[in-house]
Amino acid sequence: MKEIKIILANARKIEEALREINLKSTAHTYVNFAQIEALIVDAESRLTELLKSKKHFPGAVFEATSGLGVCNSYKYSREATCVTLVRKAGGWYLIDAISAVIYQAEGKKILRLTESQDAIVYKKVRTNYSLQSLSA
Repeated sequence: MKEIKIILANARKIEEALREINLKSTAHTYVNFAQIEALIVDAESRLTELLKSKKHFPGAVFEATSGLGVCNSYKYSREATCVTLVRKAGGWYLIDAISAVIYQAEGKKILRLTESQDAIVYKKVRTNYSLQSLSA
C-alpha cells in the first residue's frame, strides 16, 4: 500500500483504500476518514502523556484493529480492519491496512515507540522513584 498523509484533503483516498481492504464488510471495520482521524487523536493523547513535547513524536507507530467486543456466546468470526499509522515530522500517515479476523474480543490498539522515545519515557519514570538498598 502506498502511504497516505492523514488530512481531510486525502479523506477520499483513505476511504477508497479501506474499501479495497474491507470489500463488503462494514459492521466491525474502519470504513471512513473520521474513524482514522479518531485513532490519531488517541495516539496523540498517548504520546503527549508519555513524551510531552510534539518534537519527540516522529517515528512513533500506532497499530489499531477495529471491532468492539461481543458476548462470549457469539461463536462466529468477524472481519475487522487492522491499520498501521506512522507519525512523521509532517504529521500522521496511513502506511498499511489489512483485513483481520477477530472473534469475541474487541480490536486492539498498540503504540510502538522508537528507542529514543523509550529513553525519554524511561528517564521520566525514573525521576518519580529511587531504589532502596536492602540491608540484611
